[in-house]
Amino acid sequence: RFEEQIAALNAQPEPTKNDQPDQGLSAQVTAIVKGEIARVQSLMDEIDGKLADTSLEMAAEMRLRRERADLEAYLKGLRYSQSKP
Repeated sequence: RFEEQIAALNAQPEPTKNDQPDQGLSAQVTAIVKGEIARVQSLMDEIDGKLADTSLEMAAEMRLRRERADLEAYLKGLRYSQSKP
């Protein structure tokens, strides 16, 4: 879903030098990124719940920890993209 939205935004024509930045497009991108941040945080919370289970096998725990670390790095990138002017 996120990838489809980004592809649709990338398919829009590039503005020329004389065009003013499209504030509507910027707001759309911000909304999409905020939605993706919420989705990733939800996935991380779900993984945290699974990791709290003491009966979890070590292989599953390692896989979940790696997946959570990947999501955390992705989340940091999303947050960084929002901090740019």
